[in-house]
Amino acid sequence: MRPFAIPGSISAINKKKNELLDKIPEIAGNFSKLSSETPLISIVIPAYNDEENILKTLYSISLPNSKHGIEVIVVNNNSADETESLALACNVRCIKETKQGITNARNGGLAHAKGTYLINADADTIYPPSWIDDMINPLLKNEGICLTYGKFS
Repeated sequence: MRPFAIPGSISAINKKKNELLDKIPEIAGNFSKLSSETPLISIVIPAYNDEENILKTLYSISLPNSKHGIEVIVVNNNSADETESLALACNVRCIKETKQGITNARNGGLAHAKGTYLINADADTIYPPSWIDDMINPLLKNEGICLTYGKFS
């Protein structure tokens, strides 16, 4: 049996929405530093009623070890909660996709993406600081590679 431990970078962020509300200015500031008008990377996050998780996800993505310019697009897929307002408060782009479903939401976000490289993310996942570079570096190093995927869960 293999021992199991949650990395410190994850457990520090894995908090309830109300515990993360005071982190919104920090998250927004982090995205201001990472954002670019001509981003190398677009991260698309479909979201449907994810107000409990979206701050965790955005907080984790706002803390990368990467130096690449990014844009984050949260796709509001008919949420009836505060998902969109929380995403906007975090200084990320938010678009609406009224056709329900994950495929429609992902495609809607991809249609608005400006980056050379596209990363799909989930609104209920906490990503490690190396995640963006782990996804992009193989593509940057070898033109013969056109797709990467993660082993993180």
